[in-house]
Amino acid sequence: MYENWYGWFALNGLSLCLYAYKGLYLFSVLYFFYLLISIGGMIKWRKSVAQ
Repeated sequence: MYENWYGWFALNGLSLCLYAYKGLYLFSVLYFFYLLISIGGMIKWRKSVAQ
């Protein structure tokens, strides 16, 4: 199951870099927040699985 989270990290990180490279800074900020949300989701998911 962890590999799904790493896929989200890679997708969001790649999208962030791509939009920043193309000069679409608002979209890169949006994908930065998506990256933070996915990191927070993985942390919460790990805690719920550990219980």
